[in-house]
Amino acid sequence: MHDRNLDAIDLMKLILACLMVPTHMQAFQDNVPVMVFLSRFTIPLFFITSAYFFFLGVEKKPNDLQWRRTRLKKFLLRVLKLYLAWELLQLPITVRNWGGPNITEPGGLKYFLIRLFLGNTFFASWYLKALMLGIVTVTLLARKLSNGSLFVLGLAAYVLCCLNSGYRGLELLQIRGLSVSNTFLAAIVWLVTGKIIAENKPDLSAFHGWKVKKKLIALLITLALYVLEYCLCVKKGWAEQTDNMLFLIPVCTLVFMLVLECGIKLKHASDMRTASTVIYCAHGSVMALLYSLGNRIGTDFESPPMAYLCYIMILVLCLAGGICINRLKGRKKLSWLSWLC
Repeated sequence: MHDRNLDAIDLMKLILACLMVPTHMQAFQDNVPVMVFLSRFTIPLFFITSAYFFFLGVEKKPNDLQWRRTRLKKFLLRVLKLYLAWELLQLPITVRNWGGPNITEPGGLKYFLIRLFLGNTFFASWYLKALMLGIVTVTLLARKLSNGSLFVLGLAAYVLCCLNSGYRGLELLQIRGLSVSNTFLAAIVWLVTGKIIAENKPDLSAFHGWKVKKKLIALLITLALYVLEYCLCVKKGWAEQTDNMLFLIPVCTLVFMLVLECGIKLKHASDMRTASTVIYCAHGSVMALLYSLGNRIGTDFESPPMAYLCYIMILVLCLAGGICINRLKGRKKLSWLSWLC
């Protein structure tokens, strides 16, 4: 499986990034809920992809502890650079649109620091922080625990997230005043899944032995169960958020494994890879700028039908930005652009 061309993953990431944008636009939440539903696949698959490539590299020298440490340090440094670059680049827009007290007001600086280190600033910030903390957690625990034990631990943490988001209305277990659905706790099960697939251990040997047709049938069945779970939680009013659902686990696992089966070759895969990062990290700020522009020219980009045009403009601007970054980052004076992707 691992010797196949992986351009299909870059295409998947670009599609997922495009699906992520509508979930942060009220017009789509109110009028096109299917887009919000589809967006729920994005974060799990991003986590699985990141873990897959990280542990795929680790497996090149599985018994070399120094290699594993160096690999972890390089990975964390790369993600940290990505986080800091986008944080600093978007800081003026973040501070202006965060909805909290002004940084110069009493308590404003404290609010900012809490959001910076523990909360969400730009839309992708929580993901990047959860990815770093989650990879460290899984790597350390993997020294003592098997993949099976890691998965059970990740599943337990994920169930906790489900009970505090998708199933919160059942009041089975709630953590008052704290949302755990967008933290590294929700990431562990996805990161372990990526690890297991990358290592191609006997843990998933049955799945790896399945033919594509069998995987597709399994995907359709689990997808139907996920749709039922999603609709039930929303209709019954259980879901405070729909980020975490139990049947997302088999659905996203099967989707990723099927994508790995696609040995396609794409001419502009590197452009798509960079563009997916730019869309995910920058779409919130681009959206805020377009909303502000709309207010100045008397156009409501927040409501249909102009909201749909706004969505297209966000994608076009981010795609163009991603392609430019990818093409220019190789130049000596512009090498700093590589921090953004």
